[in-house]
Amino acid sequence: IPRGANETPGPAHRRYYRGSITDNTQEPLFTEGIRANSVRYSPDGQWLAFLHPGENGPSQVWVMKSTGGEMMPLTSEPGGISYFRWHPGGRGIACLTKDAPTDREQELKKRGYGFIFFEENLKKNRLILLRFDADWNQTEQVNVEIDGHPWDFEFDPEGTRIAASVSPENLVDQRYMFRKIFLIQVASGEITQASHNEGKLGNYVFS
Repeated sequence: IPRGANETPGPAHRRYYRGSITDNTQEPLFTEGIRANSVRYSPDGQWLAFLHPGENGPSQVWVMKSTGGEMMPLTSEPGGISYFRWHPGGRGIACLTKDAPTDREQELKKRGYGFIFFEENLKKNRLILLRFDADWNQTEQVNVEIDGHPWDFEFDPEGTRIAASVSPENLVDQRYMFRKIFLIQVASGEITQASHNEGKLGNYVFS
C-alpha cells in the first residue's frame, strides 16, 4: 500500500490476508496498524510467526494462532531480528540478530542525525537458536559461533542441520560475490563449508 503524501518518509505499507483455497474468500490477517512482515506458518500449521517492531522498537519475532487472536513476542533482542525460520520440530526458531545501537548512535538518532557512514558502521549478524515450552516461554538459547557474516539460512527437513550463506565481512560486494554455503550441525555447532562457488550465489534449499 503506497504511503500517503503526509506520512513520514519510508517504504510502502504491506498488508497480509488470510485466504481460503476452497471458496476464495479472504480477510485481513492483522488488525489495522500492525506492521508485520515475513509471516511464516509453524510446521504443524497451528501458529504464525512474523517480524513486528512493536512500540517503535527494533523488529522482533512474534507469534499468534493461525486462526487469529492475541499476538505474543518470542524475542526481545536489543539489536532486533532481521531473519528467522521455524525449527521443523515446531517449538523452536533460529534467527539472525546483531548488536544493539551504541549510546552514541542512539543519542545522534534522538538529535535527528540521519546520516549513514557507508559500510563503516555495519554490524555483524549473529545466528541464535531458541526453544520454547508449550506456553511459549523461552527455555533455551544457543549462540552459534560463525567465522564470518551469515546472511540467511534454511533448516533441513529433520531439523538436524542448518545451511547458511556466509561471507567473510558484512559488505555489499561481499554479499554479492563472496557468499559460500556452510552446513551447521544443530546439536554440536560443528560447521563445514558445503559450496565452493566462484562469484554470485543464488537461492538454495534442502531436498
